[in-house]
Amino acid sequence: MSFTFAALLILALLLSSWLQFQNQNKAIENLAEKIMTAQATEVRHQLLDFLTAPILNNQILNNLSEIKTISAETDLSALNQPFINTYTQVLGNKPALSLIGFGSVSGQFIALMRDQQITRLLLKDQRTQDQLQLYPHTEISADSQTIPGFDPRERPWYQAAIHSGQASWSDVYATYNREQSATLSYSSPVYNQANQLIGVLMSDINIDHFNQFLLEQALPGHGAIFIVDQQQRLVTHSSPRSVMTANPDPQAPAQRTFAKDSEQAQIRAASALLNQGPNLRTHFQVQGERVYFQSISLNNQPGIDWRIIILIPEKDLIGNLKQNQRNTVLVILLIGLAVAMLAWGVLGRITRPIISTTLAAEKLGHADWQAIPSSGIQLKETALLTKTFNEMASKLALSFEQLNQQIRFDSMTGLMNRNGLAVAINDWAYTPSQSQLMLLIGLDGYRAINDSVGHELGDALLQSISVRLLEHLPPNALLARTAGAEFTILLPEISSPEDATYTTLRYLAYFSEAFQAEQSADEIVVTASIGAVYERFKRSDLTDWLRNASVALGKAKAKGFGSYTLFEAQMIEQSIAKTRLTSELKLALERQEFRVFFQPVIDLQNGETIGAEALIRWESPRGMISPGVFIPAAEDSGLILQIGNWVLRESCQQIANQLKAGWRADFDVHVNVSVRQLIQSDFYEQLLFILQTTGLPAHNLTLEITESCLVTQSEVVAKLIRRVRALGVGIAIDDFGTGYSSLAYLHQFDFDYLKIDQSFIARMLENIQDEAIVSAIISMAAGFKVILVGEGVETEAQANRLRELGCQRVQGYFFGRPAPLAAWSDDIIQQKDQQKNKGILSNTLI
Repeated sequence: MSFTFAALLILALLLSSWLQFQNQNKAIENLAEKIMTAQATEVRHQLLDFLTAPILNNQILNNLSEIKTISAETDLSALNQPFINTYTQVLGNKPALSLIGFGSVSGQFIALMRDQQITRLLLKDQRTQDQLQLYPHTEISADSQTIPGFDPRERPWYQAAIHSGQASWSDVYATYNREQSATLSYSSPVYNQANQLIGVLMSDINIDHFNQFLLEQALPGHGAIFIVDQQQRLVTHSSPRSVMTANPDPQAPAQRTFAKDSEQAQIRAASALLNQGPNLRTHFQVQGERVYFQSISLNNQPGIDWRIIILIPEKDLIGNLKQNQRNTVLVILLIGLAVAMLAWGVLGRITRPIISTTLAAEKLGHADWQAIPSSGIQLKETALLTKTFNEMASKLALSFEQLNQQIRFDSMTGLMNRNGLAVAINDWAYTPSQSQLMLLIGLDGYRAINDSVGHELGDALLQSISVRLLEHLPPNALLARTAGAEFTILLPEISSPEDATYTTLRYLAYFSEAFQAEQSADEIVVTASIGAVYERFKRSDLTDWLRNASVALGKAKAKGFGSYTLFEAQMIEQSIAKTRLTSELKLALERQEFRVFFQPVIDLQNGETIGAEALIRWESPRGMISPGVFIPAAEDSGLILQIGNWVLRESCQQIANQLKAGWRADFDVHVNVSVRQLIQSDFYEQLLFILQTTGLPAHNLTLEITESCLVTQSEVVAKLIRRVRALGVGIAIDDFGTGYSSLAYLHQFDFDYLKIDQSFIARMLENIQDEAIVSAIISMAAGFKVILVGEGVETEAQANRLRELGCQRVQGYFFGRPAPLAAWSDDIIQQKDQQKNKGILSNTLI
């Protein structure tokens, strides 16, 4: 009978151990599945983002008007500047984009290549005698390297576009240089207005950048990630080594490595599973160790038919858990043998805790980490069994929790990361019928702060910022750190656009107070800019919202520190249009499309034309473009310096010519200068050079400066004004009364003219307050003993009233519209007759 009891007890122990093994294996498989699914989704998302830059580049370049004019008889000089603008302004922050280029049907080729943070020009056309030249920078120079035998029409990217007849991706191939590194190209056929093929646009991606990204992924232990095409050749892998293998023929290019030939044993073993279907989840053995395998397909773009494979060794998931399990089973069996010798009464006391442990093991297999066997009345041995099981369950729960934290949370701030936000959004409670608000908060100048205070204090600053944001986070809102210096907040149920704006400003205000870093007694002042998205949210829209918020954040940062922008759909189109306008401005300078028009300045006391204001006009092939459109683009791109210097030089030259032709010797030309021109260290020298080369006497020139320029750059401008006036050049304060008008700053500067803004003159006959302002400014000018000029005079009544108030000079449509000097003689004669008829004295200057 005792043998029967012992056998039954041992059988129960074996069954309990088997169930424990099975449930534990199931828990491990569930854990591996969650980790691999999250990792595969992240890799797929990053890869699609990785492939976005080449597509955007080809779309921008294919829309350029210059590229449609390329033919076999012309060189590629028209593409130099558009390529540089696109590469630097739109795609400069895409380090994986290694090269952009264009190959024509006649074998010409132009490209920009990133080489160790330096952009270099590759060129083959008539200018290089049809030899491919590599230049050290983006300009053509004598210092170049000849690359013989290159024909773009023979390259894989060219052939891919020609064969498919549409924009598509090429196979991964070796670059045309000594390194023969792995490259992937997106190529687009280009047609002229007659729908004839004129060449192929291409954008290259350096596969080594994505290798490095995969290598940095937070896979546990010695896991691996790799991507293969339909021929099972490696596209990229989590290894610093290239996916290219040297060709046995030294004259032939390097060839792709097959997965079965990989240097990594896991990838070689996994290659046997690649024939079992595109989306597969399974496991296999490598050197006696189990490795979990998962693959997902990626084939949503022409030329892309890949599979992403994630490999995680079981040992990296559970450590020594299985060995501990075997030891536990051995202890259980020994205890069972000892307990089997006990009497009937003891048997019941033993079996109850064992059954309880079995049930707890089953719950453990369903990730119920709180499953604890009931204690009851236990002997020493069964108590040891329960304790060992609980320790095993605690270790498994801790391991799972640590992995979950690494995948979903930022270790520095404790906030959710992008993965965590994607998971939390599934359980986020919000009202679909109302609009939600996403705020992407980007710290201004964080890199400079990091460099100045050190990385440790920089990290502490991020922690302090996250604490403050959490303190002000409303209930049911989500907060995540989605990038290095960027925080994302999702707010439910924002009632109106006004409420969205108020909320955005409120979060900007949280940065008005300095932050206290934990490791330092010093306070750190940092500002932030915000990109906001206000719409009705869908759970599937998270990726699009993050992208749109990033676009809006870029717009906000362009305004200056501490700004915000609410996303609008046309922002992406505006970015492309702005890039195109900047390219056209550069070409306009080269093609001399700008013109200087002059508007007469009249002496109100005698009607004489005694001067003029120089005004720029752009005669574009698309028609006349308003300065209000192109001047802001010129300011943003830095072209305002070249344009402003051209206007100054051209105005001086034209007036100097007229003075030599007999115009009155005291004729005064007014030229507007921008803030950026004035703060250039060589502005004075440039002005002196222009006066000397054009022959214009200094007393015939007046520089017009806005009020805001005087306030924002007061010390620099004050010193410059003194030097300029010492030459004899006059200074006029333009648009007076509209900006930062203050008597305090007027005492700091020497000037010769005050120009009343036309908005006051336009309303002064109807609005007594505006007339009072005009009268006060006229009195102020008299007190400063400077000449007053009224702008925007459009009626005889305005001119007469200004003369009665004591204004000395005026300009406006009533006396003459801006026109080239060639049209002035007739206009001025006509103006004289009109003024005589109206009782206003007038003299011509000729």
